[in-house]
Amino acid sequence: MTYPTIRPEITLDFANSRQLDPRITFSRASGATYLNSDTGLITLASDHEARFEKDGLLIEESNYNSLHRSTEPDNSYYDLSTGLTKIANNAVSPDGNQTALLLTEDSSTGLHTWGRNNNVSLSNNVMSLFVKSNGAAKVGFRQGNESYSNTSFDLSTGTKVSGNGGIEAYPNDWYRIWQIRSGNGNKVRFHLLGDSNELSFQGDGTSGVWVWGFQKEPNKGRPTSLIVTEASTVTRAADVCTITGDNLSSWWNASEWTIFTDVKGCLNPTGFVFVAHDNNQAKRYGLNHVAFFEGTVALPSGGTEEVFADPPLTSPYTYKAAVAKNAQGTADANAYFNGLAGDIDGPFPCVDLNPSKLEFGYRGSYDVRDWLNGHISRLSYYPRRLSNAELQELTS
Repeated sequence: MTYPTIRPEITLDFANSRQLDPRITFSRASGATYLNSDTGLITLASDHEARFEKDGLLIEESNYNSLHRSTEPDNSYYDLSTGLTKIANNAVSPDGNQTALLLTEDSSTGLHTWGRNNNVSLSNNVMSLFVKSNGAAKVGFRQGNESYSNTSFDLSTGTKVSGNGGIEAYPNDWYRIWQIRSGNGNKVRFHLLGDSNELSFQGDGTSGVWVWGFQKEPNKGRPTSLIVTEASTVTRAADVCTITGDNLSSWWNASEWTIFTDVKGCLNPTGFVFVAHDNNQAKRYGLNHVAFFEGTVALPSGGTEEVFADPPLTSPYTYKAAVAKNAQGTADANAYFNGLAGDIDGPFPCVDLNPSKLEFGYRGSYDVRDWLNGHISRLSYYPRRLSNAELQELTS
């Protein structure tokens, strides 16, 4: 075992501290929700308030919910109810308020459906809903015609049965289910299904589910944090997290360094974990994960990227990575992902850099994009180039 013999110059342990280092500047021009790990409840963070979940600091790009009254499932906006009885405010919802709507299948033979009669068109979207069983196990979504575009789930096992989507467990026996629609998804339909996942069946008059938190958003691979809406579409602003000025230059070593990151649950296949730059596209260092999980470590003065590693990781991306460089002219840089060495270990034209800004969870050195849409659990900075053996041990 070859663990680093020096302590990091700076460690941002977001998962355990659940607070920002005072050197960090954070902003977000809107409120946003997160799952509070202390209470187990979906909680609203105010404007410019960082969000910490059990996996660390949550960084998301701007996105919007096209459905109105997202946390008011009994509102007349949701005017479709076929083969069901409804009882409003019947159970405690995932945010701790008693606003969940109980849907119970009646004894008729046919569809048992809830949603909205008028179409809400959004091409390439993710539609999601919080659901809790009250006797019913099989449920599903539909955005196209009756006979297709279905994604079904089994609440008794917490699994997706068919279609393109997913399911995630939440506290107090709630699940968040979602459907991904690559084409134009017009309809807003949630179904209770028969024992064999059929749309049309005879209900028993007693089985049902509670529902809350309906969302239809541009597709990021799976749902982002719940966006609370009232009478119109609502946009959640992007999280912007940086260190600048003396708060950065006081500890950054231009000639050699190592940065270790522990990243969890990221949705964006091109999302950056960090970027250090001097407002110059040609002089920056960063770490991201792309379609094949290639870690882009540095842009030398010529402005061409050097690609490193492609471990077999799938979305949502969770990994440990470390990137390191030595002094300019030594051609010695490397990256490790989950204990695996990068494809290149020099010659690599390292450039010394005194960055003016260190960005977390996105890149904005010459344009603003590539948000992580996930969590940074920990980031550590060492003021020297750690050995390859140390890099491997850190990321294993």
